[in-house]
Order: sequence, then C-alpha cells, then structure tokens
Amino acid sequence: MKKSFYLVSGLLFFVTFSLSAQTGPVASFHFGFPISGTNIGYQIGNLVPYAGLDLIRVSFDDKSEYENYSRDSQTGNLFLKSKLEQSSSGSVLLIIPKLGARFYLSTGKSRSIGWYIKGDIMKIIPIFDGESKESYIDYYWNKQVSSSYKMTTDEKRRQSDMIDYWGITVGTGVEYFFSDKFALGGEYGIRLFLNDYTDNFDEANDGDSYYGNKNKSSDEVSNALNLSYTEITLNYYFSRD
Repeated sequence: MKKSFYLVSGLLFFVTFSLSAQTGPVASFHFGFPISGTNIGYQIGNLVPYAGLDLIRVSFDDKSEYENYSRDSQTGNLFLKSKLEQSSSGSVLLIIPKLGARFYLSTGKSRSIGWYIKGDIMKIIPIFDGESKESYIDYYWNKQVSSSYKMTTDEKRRQSDMIDYWGITVGTGVEYFFSDKFALGGEYGIRLFLNDYTDNFDEANDGDSYYGNKNKSSDEVSNALNLSYTEITLNYYFSRD
C-alpha cells in the first residue's frame, strides 16, 4: 500500500508540471459525514492536485458508584457499610493526511458550473489515551483504598495497529461559481479503507527448571470498510479569471 501511495504521488505531480495552462492555488473546504476538513490544491487547466489533513477526535468519560448497606443488629437501622467509586476516561485522535486530484470534465458554456471526478489516497494515524481510577471506602473498619491505571505504551500501540487504515476515495461532484473566485458544490463518492495487522503475545511463566513454561500466540487480522459519502464543498480559486 505504501508503494502505491508514493507511485500515485509522483504521478500526480509529474502530470501537473507537464501541463501548460492557467495555474493558481485553490483552497477547498468540505463538510460531510463522517469526515470534514480542508484541502489545498494547485490548478493547472482542468487538473487540480491537492493535499489535505483531516482530524477526528472521539472521547468518553464514565463514572459509577456502588454503596453497600448493612443493618445494625441492635437498632435494626440500615447504615452505610462501604462505598466503591469507579471512573474511566479515554480518547482517540485520528490524524488523516491525504493526497489526490480533481479533474474537470466540463466547465459549462458560461464557466459558472463545473463537473469533475476525483480520487485520493489517505492514511489514518490514530493516537490513543486512557485511564481509570477506583476508590474503595470501608466505613465499618474505617479504611480506604485507592488505585489508578493508565494505558501503557504497548497497549496504545496495539490499539493503534487495529485502526491505522489506508484509504482510497473515488467520487464525482458539481460546483457553481457564485462569484469570480468562490464556488459552492456538492460531491458524492465511495471510500475504501484497508488494514492488516499482526498481534503477537509472548509471556514467560518462570518457575523452577522443571515446571517453568512459556506462552506464545499470534493473531493476523485483515479488515476492509467500504462506505459511500456525500459532502458540501466550498472552493476558493486564487487566480481564476
């Protein structure tokens, strides 16, 4: 997949600089589900190669409390014997760089409407973080025990390996120039995400020379996610006549 990324990148820029036509930078803002973001491109004739960076952040926060009551043997009244408080929080930041191109098949007689096809390749780079806390209070014996836990570097790496997808986008769109340099449009397409990862587990249980043992396991997983998307786009052409 990496070789394909570099091959497409080199091909796009080779085609760009081999064409002779009107040139100029283009800023594109796209709003859709599940990804919204910004692309910066460079127009040469009907071709607009672009690069972009999208960000997605998902977080959660969970808190729970458990109380244990007991009945007094003399008075028969209930009293709070112990309480357990637990909390956990986490987040994942998805950094998604992309590289692609739009090619305009038609710009209309008045040059106010443009129809294009597009394609790009992207990489999902996930960054995980998470922690949990626990506090146990025993009111009967007047004791309190607290503990906390944070994700280790190895756990973050294993989680990241599960969703560091490569993605390919193919789509088509139409845009309308409501001024000399601004265009508002709509886009529809398909995204394909692919991922392969191997999870190795190696644990030694050292006893004496006779009873010592070692556990090893390996999981190889391949995932594919195919989804359609729609977007609203806003493009600004810096040097359009």
